[in-house]
Amino acid sequence: MGTIEKRSNNSYRLIVCCGYDSKDKKIMKRKTITLPLNMTEKQMQQELIAQLDRFEKEVQKGTYLDGSITFSEFADKWMKDYAEQNLKATTVARYKALLERILIVFGHKKLDAIQPTNLMEFYKNLADGGIRLDYKYKLKGNIVSDIRDFQKKLVTAPINSRTIKDIINGGNTTKDIADKISIALNKPIQRIFDILDKDKKLSEKSISHHHRLISAMLTTAVQWQLIESNPAERLKAPKVTSKEARYYDIDEVEKMLALLENEPLKYKAIIYTVTFSGLRAGELAALEWSDISFDKKTIKISKQLQYLSERGIYEIESAKTESGNRTIPIQSTLVEILKQHKAWQDEEKIKWGTNWVESNKLFTKENGELMFPDTPSKWFGKFVKRSNLPIITFHQLRHTYGSLLISQGVDVVTVSKLMGHSSPAVTLKIYAHLINQRAIEAADKLESLLIKKED
Repeated sequence: MGTIEKRSNNSYRLIVCCGYDSKDKKIMKRKTITLPLNMTEKQMQQELIAQLDRFEKEVQKGTYLDGSITFSEFADKWMKDYAEQNLKATTVARYKALLERILIVFGHKKLDAIQPTNLMEFYKNLADGGIRLDYKYKLKGNIVSDIRDFQKKLVTAPINSRTIKDIINGGNTTKDIADKISIALNKPIQRIFDILDKDKKLSEKSISHHHRLISAMLTTAVQWQLIESNPAERLKAPKVTSKEARYYDIDEVEKMLALLENEPLKYKAIIYTVTFSGLRAGELAALEWSDISFDKKTIKISKQLQYLSERGIYEIESAKTESGNRTIPIQSTLVEILKQHKAWQDEEKIKWGTNWVESNKLFTKENGELMFPDTPSKWFGKFVKRSNLPIITFHQLRHTYGSLLISQGVDVVTVSKLMGHSSPAVTLKIYAHLINQRAIEAADKLESLLIKKED
């Protein structure tokens, strides 16, 4: 039989014995509950008996969890019962990646034993080099003496043939792919690959993401009454130094557009579209011809393509936020380029005939199949290097669009809507330096106006 201890006016502790340990000592399970203050004495007694009965059954079945479980056990339950039920698949995948490193340190630790000092030490260690899980791997120079023999040995490995070819030709790869090749060749990974930038440290932003995930999980643990308080809330979040968004100015955009004249039409159309509409990579990959109005000169954004290794390419109906669903006006030049791209794509359909995979997407693989959302990013990185352009990422073309709007005097609220930000505050934070510059220019213009008036 369980017992009930009163702690305060409406707080009670339920106690149930669930057997004995190796030293013949009772193993006790405890659970604190709070009852509404407006209940009568009789109602309280009935509710206490009902909750104690449920608690006893949970303990007997082994389904009750408390702070004595390990962080790893809690993480499994949190991922299954909360994250996978309420969060997007891409968010869940990102959290699983963060948990790989978190569980190395906290997986064995009891949930109620985690202290703020443990977290502080963890964040300090994250700031040191040599602990990243996303290092790039490069094949050692003396490994491939016979390319055909090397490829033959990798036939059983679940790796795309193009990926294998890229690696043989000196391309970098991930730890996941490197592990698969190591298993297929039956050799230790360190004998096959060199790890690049091994001393490269985690960014402040990445460390902050670890903290936010731990804090969110421990907040859930408090809500589930597994622990009484969240230790992550009792310390300052890791510092993240604000960085200005990188982008091309007007002169650099003009140079880039001139260089694009010598590139494949598909990629020319892709770069023009992102530069003059500010689309995210997933939004770009999801665009269909029905989203384009050549007459009205608009692009409608209402979906994204995502990619996960365990799921492949898939589409989500909504954009990143509710405000992400938007219609963007576009320029006549972009309209003409998209028309050219559509004409080219129609010719490709005829060439492929019945082998063409119809998706109605603007940008696809050569046979019409869905394009990987990160394909344009990889192409753009190579284009920038061989063209000797200032180094920016494909995503920073989106910032280029935002900066061009602001530099032309478009107000922050409008820029926020066009870019699909959750609020103008986000836009202000990203482009604060540009907005401040506009304010200085405005002050200078007022000054010159006053001087003329005095004259």
